Amino acid sequence: MSNSWYTLSVYDEGKLIGFGHIISDGVYQSFLSDLIVAPEYRQEGIGTEIVQRLINHCRLNGVSWIQLSCAKGKQSFYERFGFKARPVDAPGMQMFLNKE
Repeated sequence: MSNSWYTLSVYDEGKLIGFGHIISDGVYQSFLSDLIVAPEYRQEGIGTEIVQRLINHCRLNGVSWIQLSCAKGKQSFYERFGFKARPVDAPGMQMFLNKE
């Protein structure tokens, strides 16, 4: 984790309840990794907020390509943010951000 480009942790009264991080070259491409929300805190928008903040961090720093691998059945969660599935022979998902 210490070599991550950007990490985001969410706490509730000192208890870690959510986490996500980005691995990146800091220039063009990045990999969204390890989005985790404690089971008892799911369906409260925490995962959504983490992903939005990770995407915004990439956008603000000019990184325009975000990739990820997700658990089976979670693809629709990431599609809400604009991620698109790659072809079957190139697994994972990706999103290209518009540079503004």
